[in-house]
Amino acid sequence: MGAGCGLRATRLPDDLVRLAWTLHRALRQRQTPPTGQSTRPLAQVEVLRLIDSRPGISVREIATALRMQPNNA
Repeated sequence: MGAGCGLRATRLPDDLVRLAWTLHRALRQRQTPPTGQSTRPLAQVEVLRLIDSRPGISVREIATALRMQPNNA
């Protein structure tokens, strides 16, 4: 392994997270809403799914889980 391999190896987790997030968002965007429903912005869908999976979650916890600012959540 060369001297640059260590640097690349330390970036691997960040790269994987970025790739997983991009794939996650792309798959969510391809989903269609039920008949008669309008399409919601992806950020709203993510918040609603999180609330559905964790009833009683606070705004601060939502912001932390979705890596948002609390005032945007």
